[in-house]
Amino acid sequence: MATGVKSLTKGRLGLVVAAGVTLVAVVTVGVLVVNGPPGASADDDRACDKLTHRNLTVAPAMLGIVQSASSALRADCVVLKVKSEPSVQVARRFEFNKAVPDLWIAESNTWQARLYDKKVKLRIVGPALASSPVVLAGGPKTKTPESWRAAFDSDTVDLRDPSSDGVGALAMLALRSEMTATGATDQQVRETLVPLAQRYGEQQDGQAENASLKGLVEGLAGDRLIPVTEQELVNAGAQAGLEARVPAKGAPLLQFPLYAPSKADAGTLAAARVLTRWFASPTGQNALTEAGFRPADGQPIRQGVGAVRLLPLPVPFAAAGDLHLWQVMSQPSSVLAVFDASGSMDFMAGNQSRMQLAVNVAKTALEVFPDRARIGLWVFSIDQGGKGKDWRELEPMRRLDATVDGANQRDLLDSKAEEMLGLTNGGTGLYDSTLAAYRQGLEDYDAAYSNSVILMTDGANDDPGSMSLNRLVQKLKALRNPRKPVRIIGIGISQDADFAALKRISKATGGQAYSADTPEDILNVFAEAIANR
Repeated sequence: MATGVKSLTKGRLGLVVAAGVTLVAVVTVGVLVVNGPPGASADDDRACDKLTHRNLTVAPAMLGIVQSASSALRADCVVLKVKSEPSVQVARRFEFNKAVPDLWIAESNTWQARLYDKKVKLRIVGPALASSPVVLAGGPKTKTPESWRAAFDSDTVDLRDPSSDGVGALAMLALRSEMTATGATDQQVRETLVPLAQRYGEQQDGQAENASLKGLVEGLAGDRLIPVTEQELVNAGAQAGLEARVPAKGAPLLQFPLYAPSKADAGTLAAARVLTRWFASPTGQNALTEAGFRPADGQPIRQGVGAVRLLPLPVPFAAAGDLHLWQVMSQPSSVLAVFDASGSMDFMAGNQSRMQLAVNVAKTALEVFPDRARIGLWVFSIDQGGKGKDWRELEPMRRLDATVDGANQRDLLDSKAEEMLGLTNGGTGLYDSTLAAYRQGLEDYDAAYSNSVILMTDGANDDPGSMSLNRLVQKLKALRNPRKPVRIIGIGISQDADFAALKRISKATGGQAYSADTPEDILNVFAEAIANR
């Protein structure tokens, strides 16, 4: 196999991140065919002292090819149970360390950079098994852009979500990949990226259908373009009348690396070597070509778009930074805001009470959240919601533009924020309220949003009837779900807050804790918590 393959080994990403290269994310599970090579018999199993069984999760576009590798794997005493799953979901499994596969063929190298930022290290056991350049596709009336930046600036590109789609990520990162060719500065790249992400976020309700071959084919007479792989175009787009529009500055190369957990055992690594050898063999290379893929180094295939200039991947920290910026700028927030309403919130902080400060934070946040944001509001203190119930729901989770009895959610929340000033009483029922809020956050989870519970308190739990901190942390960890990521963001107001407890609570859900030591800090901390979701 050619060795001129670049792969990301480090990176940073705060986010974040559906969908694999394939257009239909169908989860298929099956054991690889057990037949041996031509002429083999069932007696050949006797040549194996022991069969090595491992789980392999593969990007959907590669499923058929991986299954065709079964003969070679069986001949080398390896049996793989293969599962097809979008890479964004597998990445979440690694992030939360739940049901991770023994081996993973990912859709693009960008996933390793994203996970590195989450302190998850993957072992590269195959830098690339296959590849396909990412190009633009459109109808006969579309024109070939000079660069990816020019294409995005023209506002004719329906981008697949870079947070969850490898093709979309590489198309967006092409802005940085082509910097040498275009002479663009880092500032100019961001000047294109930020409004692009904002437009995507505003249009997201209908974006998924637009950024698909189906949506593009239906609007074939128009000027719209979408990023696709050469493999997708060969297998679906060309027959539908779509044409490749490769920016003159070049195209990024989507590669399919093979990963294992950092502590993979010898059997897993041996199985990985068998699989890698098959892809490098003439049989494997022929299978790739027939399916419309290129070999790892991106050499052209006969039925593809021809020779193209291949853009390099950005260095890992730059790629991770752009992906993080995209997530922050494009993904709307779904926030359950939970405010401490214990008696100590009446203590003065400067020339106003702590609760007055909290109300001002809530009102200021409401002014800057877009209509598409989903916000709910709770308060808590001992018995705030009635005997034995420390939390009270003031408004359930709704979009800010939702209308209830003639009033929209934004106005309802503004009014309820004012009401918080008269609700302060009792002690700090922190632990029970936190668990209830996290359960509600999971119940209200929406995959189209960045989901979080923002917990603002000025004290330590002093409810004698509540669970312990250790028990709360155990329950939060047990509830944490990689398919429904909800993070608790803890904000401690003043030196009286139990910041150590907030750190443990937030960490248990993958969130962060912040300390606001002075009144002036609170709004800045609140904004930082939202930005670093």
